[in-house]
Amino acid sequence: MTKSTNLMRSILVGAVLASFVSPAAAHHPSASPGGGPAGPVVTRSPDTLPAGKWAVSAHVEFIDLDDIPDDRLEQYGAEDVEGVHGIDSILATHFGAAFGIRDDLMLSVSLPVIRRSNIDEGHNESPGVGEVEKLGDSAGVGDLVVMGTWRFLHQPKKRRSVSLIAGIKTPTGDTKDRSDDGSERFEAEFQPGSGSWDPLIGAAASVGIGSVTLSTSILAQLTTKGSQGTDLGDVVNYDFAAAYRVMGGMHEHGDGTTEFHQALDLVLELNGEWRAKEETSGTKDPHSGGNTLYISPGARYTHPAGFASWVSVGLPIAQDLNGKQSDANVRLMAGIAQAF
Repeated sequence: MTKSTNLMRSILVGAVLASFVSPAAAHHPSASPGGGPAGPVVTRSPDTLPAGKWAVSAHVEFIDLDDIPDDRLEQYGAEDVEGVHGIDSILATHFGAAFGIRDDLMLSVSLPVIRRSNIDEGHNESPGVGEVEKLGDSAGVGDLVVMGTWRFLHQPKKRRSVSLIAGIKTPTGDTKDRSDDGSERFEAEFQPGSGSWDPLIGAAASVGIGSVTLSTSILAQLTTKGSQGTDLGDVVNYDFAAAYRVMGGMHEHGDGTTEFHQALDLVLELNGEWRAKEETSGTKDPHSGGNTLYISPGARYTHPAGFASWVSVGLPIAQDLNGKQSDANVRLMAGIAQAF
């Protein structure tokens, strides 16, 4: 194997992130970042790690929400409107690892730690009188996700790749977290874990045109009944990205040898998140589910030694949430990865 081939394989750091996912929508962290060299941040890449290569990653996601004010929650409580909650923000830290089983087949795992801050709920204290209950923060380890990525089309000279993605979200997360005073168990939608086994299936594709790489992916999470008899609702993440290589990357010398330099990519993405309504004991929650579309500028740095880092700022340009929910103001992501 040539030195240039080893270098090329070492900078496939982004592929380790291509299969990680967590529940999405207003009260849930979104899909974890993905993407290969000269590729996207949030949109999944079809690239896979070479056979025998492995990698580790960590990234932080922060979602600032437009919290429902207390006077409005009091009004909902007075009107006996049930199931409306206010929440300030979500902070999720994802830890991941991946291994290349074959050059076109990769196995990856991801485990999040999730904190939801300042959860409030409106209650009917007496006829025509509402009260706001301050439940506090929900925090703990979330559900482990195991994913496989099979790249069935790979045309390096044309810079075209297409992959199928499949996996399972396992019920490893905490489902018994309680309010700050310990008097009340958080509802299933605010627990770090879901208590359910959820299949995942999707696809990703990319094509290179000059210094630009265009990518798209779709991933569906088919939720089942979990803790507290609750089905949190099916999730579909749909993403489109354009990545422009500003500097660095592969350089071919006149004698035919190839050299790789550190690279910087600028990325612009559209990231969509759709979720069905939650259902508990056969009753659907009218204040759950919906669709959010972000426009997400970002950047990614890649080093030939196998190190990568990235940042993305998601700004919602369309939100269609069911009932009364806290809208998203901004979504921030940053992370690092290392391939070996």
